[in-house]
This record gives sequence, C-alpha cells and structure tokens, in this order.
Amino acid sequence: GDGPVFIKQPYEIRINTSSVTFEWQTKSAASAYFFYAKRGESLPDGGLLISDENIRHEFSLDDLQPATIYHAVVEAVDAAGTRLSKELFFSTASAESSGDMQVYFSKNVDSSVKWKEAAKAEQDLSVIMIERINNAQYTIDAALYNLTHDKIFQALFLAKSRGVSVRFIHEAEYDNDNVTWLRDAGVPAISDTYGSNDGRGLMHDKFLVIDARESSTGADDWVVTGSANATYYGTLNNAENLVVINDQSLAAAYTLEFNEMWGSASEPPNSSASRFGGRKIDDTPHRFNIGGIWVEQYMSPSDATENRIIDAINTANYGLFFCIFAFTSDAIENAMKDLYLYE
Repeated sequence: GDGPVFIKQPYEIRINTSSVTFEWQTKSAASAYFFYAKRGESLPDGGLLISDENIRHEFSLDDLQPATIYHAVVEAVDAAGTRLSKELFFSTASAESSGDMQVYFSKNVDSSVKWKEAAKAEQDLSVIMIERINNAQYTIDAALYNLTHDKIFQALFLAKSRGVSVRFIHEAEYDNDNVTWLRDAGVPAISDTYGSNDGRGLMHDKFLVIDARESSTGADDWVVTGSANATYYGTLNNAENLVVINDQSLAAAYTLEFNEMWGSASEPPNSSASRFGGRKIDDTPHRFNIGGIWVEQYMSPSDATENRIIDAINTANYGLFFCIFAFTSDAIENAMKDLYLYE
C-alpha cells in the first residue's frame, strides 16, 4: 500500500485471560483499523476503528476467551492511503493451568543467583521426561531429535498401550530400532524427510506436549522442553537442562508447531501439508503470560530466532552470561562484542 510505514509491527504488551493490549508504531501519524478472529477463522471484512491519529498506538482488545489463539492484522490509514501490518498470532492467558514452572539441570547449579526458586540440580533428566509421559492421560506429541534411551522409548510404548494417542517426530538421521519398534506398536512416526520435505535442515527439536489435544481442561496441559536429547548421554552424562511448564496457552502453541511439521491436527500425519526446515512459516504466538510471568517462545528457522536472541542481548544493562554448545553465529558474536566494547 501507499499508506503509513510501520516502524514497529503490532505486538502484545499486556496479556490476560480475557484481554490483550497491543502496541505498534508508524513513521507518520495515522489512524488504524484492527481486524481479528480466532486462528483458523477468516478475518472479518470490517475492522475496529482506532481513530486517534498518532505515531505510537496502543490498543486493548477485550471480551476474549481464555487460552485461545487468535490472529490479527492492523490497517494503518493516512491521506496517502493504507498499509497492512504483518499478520500477528497471539494468545490469551490460561485460566485453568497452574502456571507451574520447574527447571532441572543434570549438573550442579549456583543457587545464590536464584530469583525465586532454585533450579533442581544433578538430575537424571530422563526420569523427569518419563514421569510426564507416565502421567499423560489422553495425548502425547513428542518431537525428539534422537531417541536412544530405552526407558523413554518404553514409556512412550506403554502410553500407547494404555490408550494414549502418541505422535512422534524425529530427525531422519536417527531412524533407529526404537523408532521402528514404536511404528510396529502402532505409533505414527515421521521424520524431516516426510512428504515433500528434504531433511537438509536438522529437525533439532526436543519437546513433549502432554494432553494438549484433549481440551476439556488446561490443568493437565504440560510442555517439556530444553537442551536434553532423549539419549543416555543427553539426559545424564552431558551438562543439559529441562524446563517443565503447566500452561494451556503455551502447550497450544507447541501443538501448532508440531501440527505444522505433522501436516495435520489429527493422529494420522498428512504428507501433502507437512512442513519442515525452510518450508515452515511463522504462524504461532510468541508472547505469553504464564502465572504472571512473561514468557516468549520462538521456533527455528521460521521465527527469526537469531534476531530474537540479539534483541535479548541488547537489553542487557549490567551483565550477560552465556552457555552455548557450538558458537558459530557471527551476528550473535557481534552483538555481544558491541556490548562488551562500547557499553
């Protein structure tokens, strides 16, 4: 369009169970229309008019449903014409989840730097993963780079045996005996070579989503993620971590990401709709209010994770600590170097 240029695209600055407040900025003063609908539904023909002609805009959307994902577009208007923002996917906060967050490390931690609660140290991370799998009542979505830990495999196998709907995604390079046995047990499993995907970009996810596909309550919706692979070295020997969160909104976002790779929202995968690697698109919420804590999530490569890491680096005022397995990003290095040399 020929209308005002967006200096900052619309993003969430406050999130509650029934309302979300957005902010955006245009280069010149403009009015705006806000179009929104639930994710999967078409945007309406008419948007909500925001009549004040400003450069910085703040707008609150009320009467929303808890733990629900929406999408929106802002149309900015001035005398020169109109211009559309990028499509924004956002979620309200959960009303039924506890917001409980637990952080586990396989090695020692320094509890003197804790904010509220100390992380749990010297943990066998496979025990944590298996506990969550064993507690699943309805559904498990497992995106695991590599599955060689027999007890994690057995927990998934037993979950399927007791009637839990299990879906499994793995990296194509690790199509091993455990994956074969899961398939033989009736667990649908795909890799990043499924359908039209070529597998050249690693499927490097390590996450479990528990009971999110059964929507009667958000109390049992869990996300298990972190650096740990589902291997013996990845859960016990290496210095790894797990973050375990009970939140319906976050679990819904992880489920959408899983569905994008899976190609469907149901148990059978869909080869014609499956997207891995460079074929993925940025279509999930990124910002969440989980029990009063601000949480952000981004997925590679579609969500510009490198840029988001740099954004976080640039907020540092006093110190920055990093622990990176392989440090090869020049852009992240330069952002750290600029802080060290010039701040």
